Amino acid sequence: MVVIAVVAAGIVVWRSTREAGAHVDATIGTPHDLLVSFSLRQRPVPGWRLNAADIGLPPDVPVGTLFASTADSAYFITTHRDEQGLSPVGWLYGVETSTGKVLFPPIELAGFRGYPHGECYGNGPGVALCVTGGDVDRGLPKLAWVVDLGSGQVTYTGQTDLNVQGDRGTARQSLMAVGSYRAETRLVVAREGVGVYGVGPHAEQTWFVPGGGNIFDPGYRQSSDIPATTIAMQNAARDAPPESPYRMFSVIDGTDLTPTPPEGTRIRKSLVYNGGFAYSFREPGKRDGLLFYNTAGEFVARYQDENHDLTPIENSVMPMALLRANPAQWLVLSAAGELVQSIPTTAAGVYFRIIGTKFYLNQPGTDDRWQQWDLNTGASGPVCQLGLSYDYVGSDGSIVVVNGGLQSSTVRAVDPSTCATAWEITEQESGRQLRLQQVGTELIQSTRDELTQLRPAQ
Repeated sequence: MVVIAVVAAGIVVWRSTREAGAHVDATIGTPHDLLVSFSLRQRPVPGWRLNAADIGLPPDVPVGTLFASTADSAYFITTHRDEQGLSPVGWLYGVETSTGKVLFPPIELAGFRGYPHGECYGNGPGVALCVTGGDVDRGLPKLAWVVDLGSGQVTYTGQTDLNVQGDRGTARQSLMAVGSYRAETRLVVAREGVGVYGVGPHAEQTWFVPGGGNIFDPGYRQSSDIPATTIAMQNAARDAPPESPYRMFSVIDGTDLTPTPPEGTRIRKSLVYNGGFAYSFREPGKRDGLLFYNTAGEFVARYQDENHDLTPIENSVMPMALLRANPAQWLVLSAAGELVQSIPTTAAGVYFRIIGTKFYLNQPGTDDRWQQWDLNTGASGPVCQLGLSYDYVGSDGSIVVVNGGLQSSTVRAVDPSTCATAWEITEQESGRQLRLQQVGTELIQSTRDELTQLRPAQ
């Protein structure tokens, strides 16, 4: 074992290393080709437009909400019901994001109730699963539809015992979407105290991974700039040995990826990120360390501080840990187990986000004000009001675009290097409450009645 000193952001951190294991692609930050594909310094202008009639929806039906996308296609679900709520109907359709072409006529889903009683999800590339909860008092059954998004055809429909995400129902089980709603997801059924199942082409439960049946929520409803992870983590069964409290598995086929802990170590906490996963471990009489693995479950590297404890922090872009020193530090690491930057913090539990090669840290006790740090140089930037917790839309790597939140429909573009507002789009301009979303590398603006592509000004 070799002990070396690593200097990052002006702070010396001692750590121990051992010979690295398997190879892993250790991307620093968000890959640029996953960000918005054009400069956002100038306000973008409308490109194609689609209203409900253009899409083929019935009168008075809104254009709906995004639930999945690929590199060049976006998929939406919308609903309508009578005043008594006795005849709910949903419609699913797709749009080519670069041209605005409707990919197939809206698919009618009779009996679909809409959020929060019903939702549609992507279930791997080219497949959607829509589930709606029943209503015994109104005689509405629980239903599921499986849709081939390539052909626009329903391949299966029928009654189901599946519950929408967040609703465990009487069986203490629910769907969980691993990934991001605005990109690709894969579905599992998490059954408390039993384990996790895959979901097949007839909305049936397929492969099975035993365990505690609670999986880490990967931030399905938050905007993310990285590819969907293919790994999930569930808690162990009650009778599992204490040295291995978490189980890692593939959400593609259920392969158990949980490694055997090194002899004499105890696993304490786990985290999943782009490129792999890591375990926090402790050896008798020593401080916590981290063991890094790639997406195949192969050992990659080990990281250990000799003087302070490390607490792993969930971050889907890059692995992170809180170093409990004086002052405390956020450690941003690569998937290869190398320290990238050490960033001082005055409090635990604050929010953070990685965009491109910049790290943004929400300042404790402030109104959505964020400190910027450069992952390549460690240099800090100004503290700006950005709204990155839940209102983040996207970025070209330099300009950050955010929605206005629940109290405002204004879309705002900010230069985090100066805190200056580059441009805005207001509700008054559109005439309706609006939101902006990054889909693939495109920007799509939506109101109740219209979808609009935003493209660079010529």
